[in-house]
Amino acid sequence: MTELMIRPSGILKHDDCPRSYQFQYEMGLRTEAMSINLPFGTAVHQAATDYLLADHYSRSCNVVDIFKETFTKEIDTSIIEVPSTKSIKDYFAIGEQLVEQFPEAWDKSGLMLCLDKEGKPIVERRMKATLAFGLVLNGQPDVVALDSEGDVCVIDIKTPAQVSDPLFLKASDQLTCYQMLLEYNASDLGIDGVQKLGFMEGVKRAIPKTGRGEGPGWEPVQLAPARDDSDRQDLIQKALEIKRQRDTGYFPKRSRMAYNTPCTMCDFRHYCVEKDASGIVFPEERESRPEPIALPASF
Repeated sequence: MTELMIRPSGILKHDDCPRSYQFQYEMGLRTEAMSINLPFGTAVHQAATDYLLADHYSRSCNVVDIFKETFTKEIDTSIIEVPSTKSIKDYFAIGEQLVEQFPEAWDKSGLMLCLDKEGKPIVERRMKATLAFGLVLNGQPDVVALDSEGDVCVIDIKTPAQVSDPLFLKASDQLTCYQMLLEYNASDLGIDGVQKLGFMEGVKRAIPKTGRGEGPGWEPVQLAPARDDSDRQDLIQKALEIKRQRDTGYFPKRSRMAYNTPCTMCDFRHYCVEKDASGIVFPEERESRPEPIALPASF
């Protein structure tokens, strides 16, 4: 039995469907096209974290340029799926507004970057944590910050289409993973554990065509107490179940009920259900495949 290195995204994917997890993380399958939401989130995230680091070191930072350059690079090197209700131009405009608003939103949050024992900000720090024998969690929390009470807070920067339910904040396995990574590495970082977990959400609402409507914007930071031991143990058991399935080679499908099936949103739905491999890229094909079709980013 070999070691399993698992990421928070892998745990979330397994929750959706073990078979989908197998396709992506064990077999290395990919789809030719990706949703525009992924590169959009990456670009906003890049601009936001670059700003935080630049601000800490008193350097200049043009968040709009960072967003545009990152987003353009992302969509020019992939086949992108865009919803019929929006265009690539719309996503550029929404993203520019979000990153322009980020510095003020961060100031209003009352948070300040948490520094490690060497005085460096803990931003996008890659970490590992041994959860059990042969099972290692590997992840990269977005931002570790201090609130007005001096509590250590793990902040996940998100770009959802709508505000997350507060209950999700208290249940998110991704935040639980980040907490466990920080706690495992607390001594090396020079921090006193983790007291709070939170979301900083830039909601990618459409830009109003008139003077009315909210438009894109950052919600007030939501914070919740850190997970207790039962929550941490539950996540470890969940990860151990993934390892057990990997060791046995059996990852069952999880269609659930018709009203909440993950199948309709799954990238591998046609390959899994209909045995249709069109649009699927296998690992051995990647070296020999032509460059992706680049969609125009100019407007």
